Amino acid sequence: MKRRICRKLSHLTPAGLNEIMVPVLLPSRTAAHEACRVILTIGVVTVTDDDGKRATSVTTPSQTPRTAAAEPACGDKIILRQPTVADGAAVWSLIRSTGVLDVNSAYCYLMLSKFFAETCVVAETNRQIVGFASTFRLPTQPEVLFVWQIAVAASHRGRGLAKSMLNDVLKRKAATGVRYIQATISPSNKPSQALFQSFARDHGISCTAFESEGFPDHVFPAGSGHEAEWMFRIGPLPHKPSL
Repeated sequence: MKRRICRKLSHLTPAGLNEIMVPVLLPSRTAAHEACRVILTIGVVTVTDDDGKRATSVTTPSQTPRTAAAEPACGDKIILRQPTVADGAAVWSLIRSTGVLDVNSAYCYLMLSKFFAETCVVAETNRQIVGFASTFRLPTQPEVLFVWQIAVAASHRGRGLAKSMLNDVLKRKAATGVRYIQATISPSNKPSQALFQSFARDHGISCTAFESEGFPDHVFPAGSGHEAEWMFRIGPLPHKPSL
């Protein structure tokens, strides 16, 4: 039955479409077909265990090239959850592996995992961390969620995982009252700019860049070669009911 559902998902999902799919087991072929249509609409399933801990289970489409005779694959099951201190070292390694993000000390990621876990996300598959998003609410502007870093392993890029992690944070109780999302992005970092612009389009809101509100290049250490950082703002987000 898993094989039949997988075929239906592949048939109904256009090539290159970054949809989130939840694998299900159903007793009949007709039911499987209906499930595929619902899956493409619903997207993410949130699970709470007996201890009250929350995790979100998503499945992203496989990027394995297919020929007409190839067997389609449903993709890797990914869990989105809050980080723990035990994740700190793996998160540091993931950030370093990107080759483009500023690599902070391992202690920094331990701090994020311990004290800012409610607004951070790890994406895990097969007990490996393949994504990390660190965000926090500005102390003087609690309606603003500031995005510090988003990292996705090379093996899982191009599947919408970065946006899934941001959406996961926004659904949490810790994000109640957030109306804006902000981040500083360098002028040459087109992928991050595209991510913010795409996220804004998905939510039907604006994304604006403010050169004067970021960090000019002269405030970084001399000789570091660090570019200026422009402030990007998404919003206003719809009001979220108190949980």
